[in-house]
Amino acid sequence: MNGPLGVVVQALLAVLTLSVAESGLESETPRPWIVPLLFLVPHALALAGRAALGARARSLARLRTLVALSPFPLYIVATVACGWRLWVFEGLAAEASSLAFFGVLVALAPYAVLAVAAIDAAARLSPASPKGRRALRSFQLRMLLLAALPLAAFVIGVSLLSLSERLRLEMEGVSLWGALFFAVFLGLFLRGLPAFLRRIWACEPLPAGPLRARLEELARVAGFRYRELCLWNTGGLMPNAMIAGVWPRSRVVLLTDVLLSILDPEEVQAVFAHEMGHAKKGHALLFLAMTCATFMTAHLLAMAIDPSGGWVALGVAVPTFIAWAVAFGWISRRIELDADLYCHELTGSSLALQSAFARLGGGERSSWRHFSAPRRVAFLQRAAVDPTFVQAFRRRLRRVAVASVTVFCVAGALQAGTVLTAFPAERVAVELSLGRHAHAAARARGIGDLPEESARLLATITAAGAAIDHADRAAAAAACGQHAARALEEREWAAARDWLRLAELAGNESAGRCALALELGREERWEDARAALEGDESAPARSIARWLTRAARSQ
Repeated sequence: MNGPLGVVVQALLAVLTLSVAESGLESETPRPWIVPLLFLVPHALALAGRAALGARARSLARLRTLVALSPFPLYIVATVACGWRLWVFEGLAAEASSLAFFGVLVALAPYAVLAVAAIDAAARLSPASPKGRRALRSFQLRMLLLAALPLAAFVIGVSLLSLSERLRLEMEGVSLWGALFFAVFLGLFLRGLPAFLRRIWACEPLPAGPLRARLEELARVAGFRYRELCLWNTGGLMPNAMIAGVWPRSRVVLLTDVLLSILDPEEVQAVFAHEMGHAKKGHALLFLAMTCATFMTAHLLAMAIDPSGGWVALGVAVPTFIAWAVAFGWISRRIELDADLYCHELTGSSLALQSAFARLGGGERSSWRHFSAPRRVAFLQRAAVDPTFVQAFRRRLRRVAVASVTVFCVAGALQAGTVLTAFPAERVAVELSLGRHAHAAARARGIGDLPEESARLLATITAAGAAIDHADRAAAAAACGQHAARALEEREWAAARDWLRLAELAGNESAGRCALALELGREERWEDARAALEGDESAPARSIARWLTRAARSQ
């Protein structure tokens, strides 16, 4: 899991952990002081393991794997058991709404620190020389940057937009704007990914010479366009090749230093043909379609069961991720075979590719994403003498692709329909949050399925003759607070609750607590209502507290 995809998957699991914690599966009593102690665990594991295992190479290799995988479970401890996320968002991010998205980076910071600590601890367990260990650290840190920098860029981009209060409310409240922002970011990210990788992975153009000329000629014959052939300097750590980028003008081909040192030119050409097969067959787009189809379907299912999310969303998210991982591995192993077939068809032989498998090793067992080398060799040997076998294999893979694209299109259409249907009502809710009550009322006209709360709040505003646009949210909150105070004096509890809710939408958190206490009191949940008002000394809170006391005594 320490390759490029493994690092990205672990980072996504860390983000999923935040969602799980937000669903309620976290300590209600934050203990942030414990989190720095967790940063010592990777090195403690390495020291204790080395003392116990001595110099046994195989055992130390397993220990290195354990240390390398330790950041994710330790981050679960930090987030769920220590309440780190809760502490961040109740403390740091609560200082200002515009800091909420930066709070995500702070909430994820322990994972980044744990990952760096694990990289250093695992390097110390390596039998390599000090220079080799430095190279290993540098290589793994560059892998980590692959996941960290795009996520940081996304959060910072959203945070900069959130410096404008109106943009923040629009982004938070309108699903369509959030979807469009993500789509634009994803497009820019995919466009810039090749250049990004070239810089953080210490790549340079493949030197001119017979090998480069040979690869360029093969690409010309295949009709494969790219921006650059690159030598990927890993410090002698990883034999690999990959193509980064979707669009030909930005696409780059990466060949590692180890790969070029192990394989002869004909074998490198076969590996290059294999990588071209991935691009020519659209395997990256298949992965994207399958991934989007899986998670969009899961989201639609969760919202159909319980639109409020919470535990239902958690109950759907975890098995969905597991199902995605299983499906991804199944498809990945077979598209590797498909790329092997492309190499055979393009070069007229698979002998060089089979020879490359033998030189690169990889063991007798299949991994999450690749079949074992012996199985791939057996596949190619059978494919060379049995055309019907190849046809059956590709029919099966084509059915998987058609099914993925079909589910993607259907789920995407349903998701788009949901977003577009919700757009008018969400815009009304945003106008209410901005204190633009007249605009909200105007937008609400002609909306037949306005949510119950928005319809009720607009009715309360209209009945009071207060459908105006305030100068800013603070003015709106103050005006709504005055209406709430009058309603409380006149014991018009429903109207008071609505005005308090409007004040909360305009940024008055105390009004939100008062509205909750009032609602709980009307349900005769006296203790819960008093707990909601604890520590609140505002005038509405005192008025509601007095009412709660009288009402409770009268029961």
